[in-house]
Order: sequence, then C-alpha cells, then structure tokens
Amino acid sequence: MESVYAVLIVILVIQKLITGKAFADYQVFLLAFLIGYIGRFATKYSYTKEKEWLFGLVCGIIGSIACLINIVGKGMGWF
Repeated sequence: MESVYAVLIVILVIQKLITGKAFADYQVFLLAFLIGYIGRFATKYSYTKEKEWLFGLVCGIIGSIACLINIVGKGMGWF
C-alpha cells in the first residue's frame, strides 16, 4: 500500500512543479505513507527484535510527528 502513496506523492509534486497547483495536498499522502511504514517496521521488529527495524521504526515515528505538526501548523496559520 505504501507504493500507491509513494506514486501519488510523486505525481502531486510533479503536478505542483509544472502547473503551480496540485489536485490534493501531498503532505496528507506522505503522512499515510509514513503510518504504513511505521506499521511495517513495528511488525518486523516485534518478530525479529533486530536493531535496524527499531531504527526504522523510530525514524518513521519522528517523521510522521513532524509531518503532522506541519499539516496542523499550516492549517492553523502558524507557518
């Protein structure tokens, strides 16, 4: 499912570069991508207990929190 979100993000960024406006906000799809990423890495870490899955999980959580703060901040006029 993350591949669908990744393709949509690429399409939206290209559309915004070419036309100046995209049909949807790419940050929402980025947040959905990161949540799927977190789920995958959490599952793999819970089964294997390997450190690289934990590192990916922590990076995904930090990225999704930053993305959510950015979405809320732009909506509230903070940024």
